[in-house]
Amino acid sequence: WRERWEGLGMAGRRVKRGVKVVHLVRNPFTMAVSNFNYHAQYPTPENWVKTIDPCITEFFNDHQTYPDLTLPTLLAPPPNPNTGSQPPPILTPDDFQSLSSTCRLHYRTRPRLKESSYYTHLRHLHPKYAVLLSTIHMMTQGVSGGDILRMANNIIKLRQMTVLLQQMNALHHIPAGMEKIQVLTLSMDDFIVHPEENAKKFLDFFFDDDVMPLTTKKNIVTRYVQDYLVKLHAVEEEGNGGGGGGGSVGPGVSGKNVDLSKAKADHITNTRRGGSNEELIGYLKQDEVIGRVLGRVEELVDVALRDGGNYASRELDEYER
Repeated sequence: WRERWEGLGMAGRRVKRGVKVVHLVRNPFTMAVSNFNYHAQYPTPENWVKTIDPCITEFFNDHQTYPDLTLPTLLAPPPNPNTGSQPPPILTPDDFQSLSSTCRLHYRTRPRLKESSYYTHLRHLHPKYAVLLSTIHMMTQGVSGGDILRMANNIIKLRQMTVLLQQMNALHHIPAGMEKIQVLTLSMDDFIVHPEENAKKFLDFFFDDDVMPLTTKKNIVTRYVQDYLVKLHAVEEEGNGGGGGGGSVGPGVSGKNVDLSKAKADHITNTRRGGSNEELIGYLKQDEVIGRVLGRVEELVDVALRDGGNYASRELDEYER
């Protein structure tokens, strides 16, 4: 690589090629259920769920709340880039207040849970109320939680940045592909069911073939998919009461042309406390505020993936040749 670098006349200096950003997003409903399943495991993989109050107001710099930081963006999302229509607010100050009230309604209000931790609530509340409590924490607590609204905020901010850069590029006649900042939006849900395809998109976006040859990319993708399948098999064995993966991914499983859309569509953090993932998502959709807010975030994610996830990656069969 040093010889190649020197042969290109690049030795001793760095070439500025702009900034490339990969934004990983996820369907907010599956994200919320995965979060609940993960933290409600026994034993929990993260001990902070035993010490926090999911309903308390958290402050940044001792005076700013999460609504203070997110509402200016979430109240006025940008127009849909495909239709030009102005979407409604993702959520409002009244929604934050309603979520806080719902949190207080279910936290430490049952006689047997008066002094119990957040983790104990996740373990012993009815799954309907436990997943609501978990999701409210993931939506409204900006320090210990807040990932769902943070994701929505980042989508909007990246979109605003992209539009601004497009206007600047047009003004200065900068051709497509030479932008100073390029963004690729990828779905974590797609990574779960199509690991090979998304690994290829990732590498093609970041590395031109003159930086990373196709053969190198092929090797990286193959290793990634094989490692992913081994880990997935180990998780499923553990969830089924088995003894772990042992490195085998089972008969007939390889890292080539992997499509897990049917067999793994339900793979959202394997260990479940109670109820199927579909039932848990149903509970979220039934709640007037949570269902509406997550539904609007879902629309935002879908638009971002259509608009920012169509990077011109090479055709998949080029990796097979």
